[in-house]
Amino acid sequence: MIAESQQADTTSGREFDDSALRPHAAAMLAYFRARPGEVVSKDELLDAVWPETHVSENSLYQCVSELRRALKDHAGMALQTVPRRGYRLVLKATGEGAGAGPGSGQVARPGGAALLGLGVLAGGMLVALAVLLWPGLKGEASLAERPSVLVGAFRNDSDDVRWARLGRALAGDIANTLSDEGWLRVIEGEQGAARYRLAGSIQAEGDRIAVQARLVEVSSGEIVWGETWRDGTGGFFAIQDAITDRVTGALRGTWTGAIASNDRRAVHRRGTENLDAYEHFLIGTEHKHRFTPADYEIAVAHLETAIALDPQFVQAWGTLAVVHALRGSNAATPEALAPIFADRIDAIETAARLAPEEPQVLVQMNWLAGHRGETLRAEQLLRRAVELAPNNPDILAEAAWIGNWRGELGEDSVGWSDRSKVLNPDWPAWYAVGAGLSRFNLGQYRAAISALEEAPDFIERHLYTAAAAAHLGDQPAAEAARDRLLELKPDFSLDTYSVARAIHDPATRDRLYSGARAAGVPLSPRASAGASLD
Repeated sequence: MIAESQQADTTSGREFDDSALRPHAAAMLAYFRARPGEVVSKDELLDAVWPETHVSENSLYQCVSELRRALKDHAGMALQTVPRRGYRLVLKATGEGAGAGPGSGQVARPGGAALLGLGVLAGGMLVALAVLLWPGLKGEASLAERPSVLVGAFRNDSDDVRWARLGRALAGDIANTLSDEGWLRVIEGEQGAARYRLAGSIQAEGDRIAVQARLVEVSSGEIVWGETWRDGTGGFFAIQDAITDRVTGALRGTWTGAIASNDRRAVHRRGTENLDAYEHFLIGTEHKHRFTPADYEIAVAHLETAIALDPQFVQAWGTLAVVHALRGSNAATPEALAPIFADRIDAIETAARLAPEEPQVLVQMNWLAGHRGETLRAEQLLRRAVELAPNNPDILAEAAWIGNWRGELGEDSVGWSDRSKVLNPDWPAWYAVGAGLSRFNLGQYRAAISALEEAPDFIERHLYTAAAAAHLGDQPAAEAARDRLLELKPDFSLDTYSVARAIHDPATRDRLYSGARAAGVPLSPRASAGASLD
């Protein structure tokens, strides 16, 4: 067995006393501490902690639960479940020099564009005062703006006590996974003040198990979201992982998850005056998803106001970067992209300083690396985002969309897109963009056209439909898509678009250009607007 030891937590600046742990839990902690950040499979843990003894998965689960309870109040470490792969020990930086978060004392500057947004939406004075007073307002006030969820053990409605253990395990895994979302405050237990409560039940039906989960808004008692799963009573951990994936997939989407969607409806029900930072973020996100130039400007104003109220709001910075990307796709010339690029890069770099491992930030950093010609790094950043958020449907759908401009992602991109739709059965239309681009890059042109039929009525849909139809030799369909593209954007040019999207990979670029050229899509800006790049 691994030797026990009292181990110094170098990330938090204080020691973690493992003397209260039982021997197997202490041995497990020692094994994880020797491999910080690495994913350790369940089989590997069984071999390491019980090297000469055959034990069941239940023994492993009990040991994991004990270790999690011991680490719960320790700021330096957390034991994280990696679905279908195992566990990893996450070392959390704290104290001076650590990544910023509410109450950390590190404040990002709103920037000149943010102050402009204040004038647009808030009349300037009250919100500007909030910015000036920010150092005294951050911390608990910032947390209070964000949604919160209480995750309790799933109730066992059968006579078999092992399902009670599953109920506790589900609560722990779901709470742990949701806590990775910086915009969401998560409380595990049966009591606590929260906006939402996640409750569930487990029933054994012969050789099958039925698990029900419901998200309830505490103030109204309204069931915001619910789903039931039925599965064979196979491996304990297989069931646990599958249910955790589905529940967290439905809730954790920053833009389209059940919590964000219900909060956005609540804002509209009571009116949009006197919004806090999170509520401005919700409205900005809503306008982003309308995919029109006018809505992009409204989205920018709301998001900049959210940032002015809470300069450490990482998700607002990341979403602002996305909106600037959409604005860039509507630029008429490469020269017109310069101020948009400046705003986008500022948003990405600020978000990266605040939370370099935030998946949404990593997806946007993929574009920045591509823009700078760092093709390999761009792919690494994108894959890191997916690795960190395998159950966040918004991240998977966005990665499938944005990543296909930077290079050949192969079937992985199709898998991300397909999984996003499984995790979010009520997926929004923009998920279809990544589905279409993934298949276009694989040369699956009919499948690309079919996927894009469900996408929003905007530039990406019609450009790629035109190019795919041209590759198939369907000229009438190619020209019809081209005509709709030019109705939406009469001054569209593929040269400007490719600069905006950082499409530099030769194979990716050639596939799009050859199809678009055959469809009659304008390649260069009009002579009066700028010179050709191609």
